[in-house]
Amino acid sequence: MYYAMLTFSVILLAFNLALTKLYQKKNGVSKKAGYLFNSMVGLFTALIFFASNGFTVNITPFSAIMGFSYAALVTFYTIIGFKILEYGTMALYTLFLMVGGMTIPYIYGLLFLDEKFSYLRTLALFIIMAGVALANYSGEK
Repeated sequence: MYYAMLTFSVILLAFNLALTKLYQKKNGVSKKAGYLFNSMVGLFTALIFFASNGFTVNITPFSAIMGFSYAALVTFYTIIGFKILEYGTMALYTLFLMVGGMTIPYIYGLLFLDEKFSYLRTLALFIIMAGVALANYSGEK
């Protein structure tokens, strides 16, 4: 079952990245295009969660703060992603997502979840970042 869920996740992620690239090619990479894209994705996501929650809404101060924070971070993330897609390739965009997807949880775990610091894990993280940077360095300005 776990392999099926993992496979389905990978398929959905690839689908998401491909749709993002298609949208970027059609509508450009302006802030307006990024905001519109975020709005469409947010509406679709809200409808899915609204339906999965039995068509009820329950807002607490914590959920409002988290929702606002999430929306702000996703907007920033999408605008950066659009700029990467404007100047780079889909592979670079995917690597950017993967490095961020590894770095942020690691740092969060160290700061807030009392995970043990490891020189080896930290070194591995820097090696991955360096590998991504070197793989995408063309020598041109």
